[in-house]
Amino acid sequence: MLEKISCILLVLTLCLVAAPTDTRQFSKVILLEETSETSANASVGDLIGDGYPDLIAANRKSPSYVCMNDGTGGFKDAGIVMIPSESATTIVPADFNGDGFIDLAIPHRDGGQSLLFFNDGKGGFAEKKPFGPENTSARAAAAGDLNSDRRIDLVVGDDKRGSLVYLNKGQGEFGDGFQISDPSLAVGAIAIGDMNRDGASDIVMGYATAPGSVFFNKGQGVDFQQVRFGDGKGVVYGISLGDLNKDGFLDIVVGISDAPNKAYLNGL
Repeated sequence: MLEKISCILLVLTLCLVAAPTDTRQFSKVILLEETSETSANASVGDLIGDGYPDLIAANRKSPSYVCMNDGTGGFKDAGIVMIPSESATTIVPADFNGDGFIDLAIPHRDGGQSLLFFNDGKGGFAEKKPFGPENTSARAAAAGDLNSDRRIDLVVGDDKRGSLVYLNKGQGEFGDGFQISDPSLAVGAIAIGDMNRDGASDIVMGYATAPGSVFFNKGQGVDFQQVRFGDGKGVVYGISLGDLNKDGFLDIVVGISDAPNKAYLNGL
């Protein structure tokens, strides 16, 4: 199932970024590991500031890890950095402490402590800090500056508590999260973007068998207006935002299990 969703999200991403007349092929395959792992998600970020994007894999039943880019699109020879997280289906890369290096936020998937891993500037992640409840069960998360203070905040979808917003108080120190979504809804995907072009970052969520939500930010990151979208069929595992019709507004693309994938055009 996860492999199916990953393939769907890859196709959706390529559709968002590829030019209409682009006929390039993707026949060259780079093997990133020798054995099959329980990877549930992947993300990209330049973790050592050399201008080359590195790969980050979230694993649920084994340690997550980072594949460093050797500058040619090769990864194994440049080194694999293991991240000692216990269980993860998503990893959020962002500079949470403002030192110019990309850190990793890893929400716990199976009832444990979520952790922030701080980048030492060389791609090492020995320093860590807990955030959120001790018994988090999170499938999805996203990062963005929700209150315009130039600090990166977090939104985490917890199966037992609904989605929680964690505002960054500085140096990667997060306050207690506050609930933004109905705790009875299982959150499968979260994205952040300015959906109405008012300069404030909004939050988009997809659920299991329920219509999705856009939480329009009133500017301070603590007060949101919810607008529902979609028919609620299937389980949403991925959301991407992009201006599909070039009208200047972000649209919503949703990867769904047990129902057709959909794109929702922004009608504001």
